[in-house]
Amino acid sequence: MAASARSLSADERCTAVVSCFERFFGAPAGRPERYLEKLWAEEEWTRGCYGCYMPTGGWTAFGDALRAPIGPLHWAGAETATVSTGARG
Repeated sequence: MAASARSLSADERCTAVVSCFERFFGAPAGRPERYLEKLWAEEEWTRGCYGCYMPTGGWTAFGDALRAPIGPLHWAGAETATVSTGARG
């Protein structure tokens, strides 16, 4: 979350987000049935939702290895997904 958003109260963030949705999607988007906010950086197991950085050739050279289970441990997330909003597998 941007530092400027972090300094706002939860109600102020809600107002800012909903008004942004209304500007982009019209008046109905300004009247949500519910508003939920999740601070992923405060989650014990995720500690945020940060993108992965791969140097040139990283995905093509090591992509399959990123997904491979190690014993009973299986990986899940944007970096290991075969289909996501940013990639088609």
